[in-house]
Amino acid sequence: MITRVARSGAVLAAVLSCAIPGHSSAQSQSWPARAVTLIAPSAPGSSVDVTARLLAQKLSEQMSQQFVVLNRAGAGTNIGSEVAARSAPDGYTILLGSVANTINLHLIRNSGYTLDDLAPVSGVSVSPDMLLVPPSSPVKTVQELVAMLKAKPGTPEEFGAFVKAEYQHWGQLIKDAGIRIE
Repeated sequence: MITRVARSGAVLAAVLSCAIPGHSSAQSQSWPARAVTLIAPSAPGSSVDVTARLLAQKLSEQMSQQFVVLNRAGAGTNIGSEVAARSAPDGYTILLGSVANTINLHLIRNSGYTLDDLAPVSGVSVSPDMLLVPPSSPVKTVQELVAMLKAKPGTPEEFGAFVKAEYQHWGQLIKDAGIRIE
């Protein structure tokens, strides 16, 4: 994980040095001239926060300028995403975004930003979702889980996620599968 993030930091640093809007390659050699804020739209200690801190450390070393992590958690990552979207487009505020940025636009009214407000720069890490059941469960496949839930409509089943947006994402998938959970 650390190696992957460190390599991603090197890639991101190289991409950022060329991708800052309004900067020529000669100008980008002087970027960053001051501290850069890396917004982690989640709580301290979360996987996004840990990734942001590892990335900030590596970027600070490689770019000889401070990269500071700013946690702006809440509303399924919308608070931090809106802060980034409303910041000056000068390359000194960077959002560590995720699929939640796209999902929230469909699930939350007035999310405070649109995808046009953010521009992708580079992939940083991969964090797959997992669907888990207890080892004692008779369910061994997604199809078996869907069948079991459909066979008991309205029966409260539990699912958990680390971020509100993931709850919404999984909740929508369950709804789309025709499963009613109260």
